[in-house]
Amino acid sequence: MPDDYVAPQEWSDREVWPRISSSEERVVVVTGSPGAGKSTYLSWLVGRLHDAGVPVVRHHYFLSLTDPTRFRTACGTAAEALLGQLRTSYAQLVAGTDSANPVAERLPQYLASAGLGRAGMSPLVVIVDGLDHVWRDTGSADELRRLFDLLLPIPEGVVLVIGTQAVDMALIPPNLREHCPRQRWLEVPPLSLSEVRKWIEYYTDELGLPGPEHSSEWMLDELAAAFNDTASGHPLILHYTLNAARETGVGLRPARVRALPRFEPNSPVASYYQRLWDNITPEGHQLLHLLAKFDWAWPRNGLIQCLATQGDIPRLEHAERSVRHVLGASRAGTTAFHESLRAFVRALPEHQAASEALRPRVIAWIETNAPEYWRWRHAWELRAEAGDNQTLISSATLDWCVQSLVAGRSRADIAGVVAASGWAALESGDLGKATERHYLDDYLHAAADATDVLGRLTWQALRACEPRNLNLELNLFASRRSKASVDEIVAASEVAFQAEKLDICRELFLGCADLWRTSAYHGNRADGSLALLEQRLPSLLAAILDDPAEGPFRRHLGSYDEEPRWCSSERYVRALAVHCIVGGPTQPQREELRFLANHPRGAPSEAADEIVRLGCREGFDPDRWINTPQARQSGLFRCHRSWVGRAKATTMDLPRALSFAESGDEPRREESKFVERARSYFFACLACAIEEREPPEPTGLRPSATEVSLFLSLLGELAEAGASAAVAEEGGGAAWWLGRLKAIEPFFLEVRGFENHLGHVRNRA
Repeated sequence: MPDDYVAPQEWSDREVWPRISSSEERVVVVTGSPGAGKSTYLSWLVGRLHDAGVPVVRHHYFLSLTDPTRFRTACGTAAEALLGQLRTSYAQLVAGTDSANPVAERLPQYLASAGLGRAGMSPLVVIVDGLDHVWRDTGSADELRRLFDLLLPIPEGVVLVIGTQAVDMALIPPNLREHCPRQRWLEVPPLSLSEVRKWIEYYTDELGLPGPEHSSEWMLDELAAAFNDTASGHPLILHYTLNAARETGVGLRPARVRALPRFEPNSPVASYYQRLWDNITPEGHQLLHLLAKFDWAWPRNGLIQCLATQGDIPRLEHAERSVRHVLGASRAGTTAFHESLRAFVRALPEHQAASEALRPRVIAWIETNAPEYWRWRHAWELRAEAGDNQTLISSATLDWCVQSLVAGRSRADIAGVVAASGWAALESGDLGKATERHYLDDYLHAAADATDVLGRLTWQALRACEPRNLNLELNLFASRRSKASVDEIVAASEVAFQAEKLDICRELFLGCADLWRTSAYHGNRADGSLALLEQRLPSLLAAILDDPAEGPFRRHLGSYDEEPRWCSSERYVRALAVHCIVGGPTQPQREELRFLANHPRGAPSEAADEIVRLGCREGFDPDRWINTPQARQSGLFRCHRSWVGRAKATTMDLPRALSFAESGDEPRREESKFVERARSYFFACLACAIEEREPPEPTGLRPSATEVSLFLSLLGELAEAGASAAVAEEGGGAAWWLGRLKAIEPFFLEVRGFENHLGHVRNRA
């Protein structure tokens, strides 16, 4: 949902909310012209429903201009998406039905079960948005009819909310027309003058408008009136008007806004595009034909480069400026600001012939001048669309998939090319190649379950980028982050941090934070995704830290006097330590590490250990950073003081035990926790041996963990021997330690099943 979104809250409270709350009104249709904010309103409504504790599931037939999902308009895809949300987010509502095979045809039974579960409470709300995209993209309403045969009649305890543009009623499924006739549809209204003013306030800083201390109320009122008169409160036209005003290069003033083309109230958006079309040059027409036909995000200057071989570059640049206000700039490149622009151009009688005439230029640009990613992703498909299927069919092999993964390409993008190759093979009658591509697609989906493999590949690929290409690759990654695994996101964030691209780090963190909030709200624990997010969020948080005192961790700690569930102190300490050594501006990370070492609710011992390692690496005295008794109990810190600082042994009371007990909330398969505890135990034993104290006792081990007990005993004996050798001046140096460690057979931590008991250790030859 856009940051500048202003919801029509009065209309929603008056028209929509009562119908959802009513036990009699079970089907609600929300409509609006293109760009009126219908889908954005429904996204806002989902948040309101969540806040009110109302269960809600949603399917949107259109996600983005570059969404690669195949069969998204199919009935089965929509039904199974709703079933999946019911089963993962509201399992208790469908518990009596979920033993059955969850295929699309079972959707009515699932909804009936959920409705019974909501008896006497607010209903389950099912939102299906973007009906108009189905017939526009497929030319058929058959899949919609199949879906609504499953959804209707809607059972008690369930409310169905539909989102669609105003379309020919003949295209609307008959049973939907019967349950909610056109006269009962609710149309999203244009923004009122007060709502336009609220929208303008979002841009106060960007546009250099005077702040409250400069009596800006009059200026905001005047600007709001000018925008409202020019755009008639239409959200999309408001954005176009703002973009056009920005292009003038002068300060934003009411008179400049009023001088822009006026959009008449209740006019179709197509009328705005038609006037634009009539007033731009043939080069501008070519640019828009390219955007409509080849609907990927174009790299910076890519549109002009593509046409420049046979065009006058100054005229092309002028044409691009004349349409820039209806274009959108994302991290992936330039595209249409709103899908309705593409729909308008595609509907022009000359579009098909004009766009096909441009295809050779696009192919030439892709193969000669386009950045490597665009060439890798689109060259084969362009040639296939031009009639050359063989390259696409023969080249998307297993070796190509592996090479693409190693190069850091998105698994979703690779799967898109493999799927296109499979379909091309099937259409040409090559069943063997089609079957092979099907299995490759399965392998690619299975790759997501390989622990940290994709993350390591992403890190290596980005680190191998030349500096001039790294920014482009990081932006491409950020644009497709919704398709990436959490491990890939963490790897990209670390490289972005090192490259000082903190805006990308912040975007990646916020995306995962939103995902965590959604998963935590729905209690999605069964698949381990919530636990994995809780393991990885500390690393993402460490990368975005700029003002530690105002950072999310300290704010939560100050408000609740406990660490946040999404960022354990121990993991946060390790993440901060990593970021302190990978490069980039690290002063905030160091300040936070020092805070955690000296705060009782932080992780004093773990933070002290990392400060000692950092001090040894960089040559500063850790003693200056570590102040509290709890932190100074760290075994590694005491060893450093004794051997490097030559300080006297501490006389403070020390813990008599070190716990290896496993928390019930501990995420699965986190072997690093055992490694850290074992390391802490070793240095605690070593410090105690130097200080002539009794070593701590390892507690909390399961009775079956005999080999872990043996391993820890071995660490204790090694510490005692090392301290004795150092005192007797018979060893204790690096060569001595390496020699003793080399003589020990390695232990291997094995994770069995789904749980890590920190005790499944076996001797590996």
